[in-house]
Amino acid sequence: VLTTAPTKRNQCFGADEEGIKMWRVYMPRPYPVMKHEFQPAWKKMIWHLYDHFDPRNKKVIRDVIDAFQPDQIFAYSVQGLGWNIFDEIAESNIAVTFFLHDMSLACYKSSKYNGVMECDQLCKMCKRSSDYKMKMLSKVRALRFLAPFNANIEEAERYVPINNYPSACVLSPNNYPAPTEERKEKDILRFLYIGDLHSLKGLDFLLTVMDDISGKYPFEMKIIGDGRDEAKFKQTYKGKYWCKFIGSATQQEISNHMVNSDLLLALSSEVEQSTDYVMHAFAIGLPVFTNEWHGMNEIVVDGKNGRLLPTASHEAW
Repeated sequence: VLTTAPTKRNQCFGADEEGIKMWRVYMPRPYPVMKHEFQPAWKKMIWHLYDHFDPRNKKVIRDVIDAFQPDQIFAYSVQGLGWNIFDEIAESNIAVTFFLHDMSLACYKSSKYNGVMECDQLCKMCKRSSDYKMKMLSKVRALRFLAPFNANIEEAERYVPINNYPSACVLSPNNYPAPTEERKEKDILRFLYIGDLHSLKGLDFLLTVMDDISGKYPFEMKIIGDGRDEAKFKQTYKGKYWCKFIGSATQQEISNHMVNSDLLLALSSEVEQSTDYVMHAFAIGLPVFTNEWHGMNEIVVDGKNGRLLPTASHEAW
């Protein structure tokens, strides 16, 4: 596994961790990849230039290839390591499977979201970035794409020529930890939300609905996650009897919250890009209420393992 390190002190090079060879590399960037959210625009621009063109990116992947001699490369998250690493991979004649868990091939922000709404076409900057990424990828000897939804593949095909390569949809194969707590029944419904605390995920719509019905029906709602709009949501809903913000949680903690919940609420205003938390819920036996986005309707069967509701219908929710 090759990934980025948040500081130089966290680096390791080929360390054996439970049978897995790990490379954690501190990359020369204005900030670590996971600290992007609150950075000024000029820093983000410099960051992306490094991520596309810095020749030091190539040395990082070259060192790992030379040390480990891989037969195949599975590219899950390239951001932070650099897109020009595929130039070096092509030189080594190694096959690549690229996982489409987001829209990073089409959008340099990975989300197709401009801060106000979803983008229905690529801006000039995203188009240039996308063309460069595909130029790098097209050099690879054998390239194929995987995605957690057919919708991700179809969405990517609208913007980049991935239909020239083999592709397939593979649902999350993760083994989720069994709950370490027993289920305890309650006289009220217990709702659970897991995800980014970000308006893009539809949490503001969902909380408005819950607030409106809180005077009619007793229930409680736990919210797991953090994100850009966390302070705003906490400020708006602090003191509400039904609302509890948990913060980030481990997979084990999520299993324990799920076993003592009655419904997982999943709402988004974009093509959903990952099935992981929904597949986790199904593994626990927790039904899912979601909206009819292109993507989640591939795994949620209305009336069987959850409900599919109109995307923006306050009344339906």
